[in-house]
Amino acid sequence: MLPVVSDDMRQVFLPWYTYMLTHGRFQGLDQIYPYSPPYLYLLVIMTYVRSSIPDVAGVKFISIVFDFVVAVTVYGLVKLRYRSGFQPWLAFSIALFLPTVSLTAQPGGQADAIYTSCLVICVYCAVTHRPFRAMLVFSIALAVKFQAIFVIPVLTDPLYQT
Repeated sequence: MLPVVSDDMRQVFLPWYTYMLTHGRFQGLDQIYPYSPPYLYLLVIMTYVRSSIPDVAGVKFISIVFDFVVAVTVYGLVKLRYRSGFQPWLAFSIALFLPTVSLTAQPGGQADAIYTSCLVICVYCAVTHRPFRAMLVFSIALAVKFQAIFVIPVLTDPLYQT
């Protein structure tokens, strides 16, 4: 899926990437973008490794990395319940290869995995009774995408309170 260039990639992400690159990277953030600053900062950082990878791969690399972060964290969550056995690896595989995951990050370069990874880490921290860390990564998720607010009922559940 890496060489696939979706309409979003062609019409939105690559023009942003090129604009940032040609206008001085961080100085290229002078326009109004419909994405949150944390994603745009990651996009600018990817322009620094531009010489070693193609533009399309650079944009997609961000989402792909966070897809793996989600899968590893899901593995950790399931590992808390099933200390041995295949269940953690099955959860890892499902989290990484679900069609909704595979068809947003790889062909489209969508950034949903960034806030999703923060939310999964937040739940992991809540389950393991680390409230400060949970709120820290929840704040990052909220900064990336406001839809993170829908996890608040999970975080206020008495199950996670010590």
